This record gives sequence, C-alpha cells and structure tokens, in this order.
Amino acid sequence: MSRRVTLFSTLFALLLTSAATQTSWAELRTDYCSQTFSTVCGDGASPQRDRDTRAATLRTRIQTEATAAARLETGLDPSTELGIMGTGLYWLSYMRHSRQAMLREATAIEIDSIHSNVARIKELLKRALDRQIRFGGWIGDLVNYRLKRKIEGVKILTLLDIEMLNLMRTASGVSISESYRRLCGPEGLTDQAFATTVEGKNYVVLCLGHLVGAIGAGSDSTSNFYNNLQVLAHEMAHFIDYGDYPELYGPYIGCLTDHYAMELPRPAGWTSTMTWMANHASTIDAHVRVTDRAVELTADYWATQTVLEYLREEGRSFSYEDKVRVLRESYAGYCSSPAGNDHPPGRFRVETLLGRDFGIQEIMQCSGLPLANLTPSCTLHGEVE
Repeated sequence: MSRRVTLFSTLFALLLTSAATQTSWAELRTDYCSQTFSTVCGDGASPQRDRDTRAATLRTRIQTEATAAARLETGLDPSTELGIMGTGLYWLSYMRHSRQAMLREATAIEIDSIHSNVARIKELLKRALDRQIRFGGWIGDLVNYRLKRKIEGVKILTLLDIEMLNLMRTASGVSISESYRRLCGPEGLTDQAFATTVEGKNYVVLCLGHLVGAIGAGSDSTSNFYNNLQVLAHEMAHFIDYGDYPELYGPYIGCLTDHYAMELPRPAGWTSTMTWMANHASTIDAHVRVTDRAVELTADYWATQTVLEYLREEGRSFSYEDKVRVLRESYAGYCSSPAGNDHPPGRFRVETLLGRDFGIQEIMQCSGLPLANLTPSCTLHGEVE
C-alpha cells in the first residue's frame, strides 16, 4: 500500500513538473514572439556598450604597448615639448609599433574568428539560396547557380591579407588598405564590416573592432561564430542584392512597401517639392522609404535566412535559451544602430526583418500564439500570412 502511495505521489509530482515546464516554455515563447526587440537587445543600448567596452580594452593595450616601444626606440617622451622634428620622429615610431601590435592581436583572433567560420557560413547562405530560389524550371536553376557562384567567389580578407596586399603596392592592395583605415579607424577598432569590389574581385572585410566585440573578445569560439554569422552573410549578400538583381526582389520589396514602409524614416535631404509630393501621395512616400534602402534590406533578408538555416541545422538540440543566445549575439551590433539614408534603423532590422520572418517565428515556436507581430511575413515570393 505504501509503495502504491509513493508511486502515485511520484507520478503526480512529475505531472506537476511537466505542467510547470510547459507554462514556463509558453511564457518564454511569448517573450520572444511578442517582445522581439527587448528579448534580443534588452534596453537597446547595452549590447553595443558592451561591445565598445571590449574594443576599448584592446585599444588601451595596443596604445600602452606602442607608447612604451616608441619611447624606447626614440628616447623621446611624448609628454614633453618635442618640437616638430621630435614629434614627427616619435609618432612615426608610435604608428609603426601600434600597427605591429594591432596585427599581432588581429592574427590570433582572426584564425579562430574568420578562418574557422567562413566556409560554414558560405554553405549556410548557399543552402538558404537553394531553399528560397524556387521559381521552377531551368530559369530558377540558372539564377540559383549564378548567385551561388558569386557567393563562392567572395574572399574574406584578414588584416594580415590586407597588409600583404599593401606591401605588394598593387592598386587593389592600396585601395583595400585605405578603405580599412578609413572605415575601421587607425587602430582598426571601429565596430564595422564592409563589402567592396576592386578590379573585378569581390571582398568582405571585418574590422578588428567587430571581431573583438564578441563575448570573450575573440577568445570564445562559439561567440566568435555567432558574432560573424549574420554579419558575414549580410556582407556577402551585397554581391547578390537589389542593386544587381532588382527583378529578383520585386515581391519582397513590394510586401515591405505595403506593410512596413511607415516604420522607416524618410531619407534625409528631401527637397521641399519631394516632401510635398510624399505628403500628398502616400504610395510615393512608402515607395521611397523602402526602395532607397532596398540594397541593405535585401542583404538583411539573406542574413536572416542564413541564421535561420543554422537554427534549422542545430535547433533540434537547442533549448529556447540557446536559440535566443544565437539571435542576441548575431544581432547585437544592430540593437542601437541609427537609421541612415541607405540603412534602416537597428530596431526595424531586429523587430521587423528578424522578428516577422516566418521561418524564424516557426523555429521560435511562435505559431499559434495570438500575437500582433506574427504576420505578415515578407519573402522573395511576397506576403506569407
């Protein structure tokens, strides 16, 4: 009798635990599905502040090392009056040692952060193309083949690659090196990435500041992958975006124009005539808000699909918290990014482009929850309810 009571009590406790777990899971799902931005970005400012702090720590280390080396080499103290010749001599030494320190720090991080991840992220992006480019017949196959060839041909440059190109003094090397200094800053620590085409070849560059922005500042392999997953896919997708293939994205851009254009600010620099026309013709207003940013919006589309392919691949063994971690670390750089004439604001990119993507909603088990932000989802084929 006592064993029956014990068995009944155990089963009852398990049922209660299961019910509590289901309730907890439902609440968690509701958190992401109804509050995408706050779930991914917190207060919006903290993720970027944390990234900037990690970059600042490295900047201090590089500056300290370069200052000590320059003082030892020149015998000059920068805190004293050096005169024109002394100042020039000291700063030439400082910049050389700063570059050496930056290259040494970057190489160690780039081996794990870039070399280990590029092939996998390319494959995920190509898998997304296979899933999304389904027009049927040989036309769809040809489009898919050409887009995948473009992605395969993109070279991801490390800082060491750029230094070698620069030393060779080729036109492409000088151009890429100048772009790195301009966009990444003198120490390379701007949280930035960019795509560029030089002499017919396509390149993507991740600034050192982006790489050390990852949790662990480049020392955590998993965080390094998540940090680059969305960004690398986005930058590679610029070689297959609306600028080169506007006809491919007609239904997608049309869906965004119909449903989400008013979430985007008007581009700066509008003339009074353009403002008057937009105020009196809502279709013009909506069209301009979206098409002026179509290049970035379509690159974001493929970045989201690449993240989705990763979650489909790994998600079977992922908890809810694991999935949220992927999204948080992949999108942290967008959380407080402002709107530009060609870039949508970060909140739109997280809340709308990520949060309202049908595939992401499915992975996060949002379906069936009566929440306002679940539909419509915009795809290459138009609106999905």
